[in-house]
Amino acid sequence: MDTVCEEQEEDIEVSSELILHGIFEGNAIVKEGGILQLFGRVSKNVIVETGGIANISGMVFGDVINKGGELNISGAVLGRLVEESGNTKIDPKAEIGTSGIA
Repeated sequence: MDTVCEEQEEDIEVSSELILHGIFEGNAIVKEGGILQLFGRVSKNVIVETGGIANISGMVFGDVINKGGELNISGAVLGRLVEESGNTKIDPKAEIGTSGIA
């Protein structure tokens, strides 16, 4: 398991467990066998592929796309939620498609 607490600027492919507390300026692609625990912020998109797991408690400024994995959202997604396949659970307190930030 890896934990990231600082700012990162490039895209990342998650193929093991990653806990993200920092600010991530790229896309996060969760591959088969990967587990993303997001408590921080992703400025672009989160893509969950078949066999991947993403738990979003933080904030995603782009879209979240489930392509066959397990997706749990309790935080905020400012872009779109795209459910192509897989299992998606949305907490009643989650914010989806929120436009604009003060």
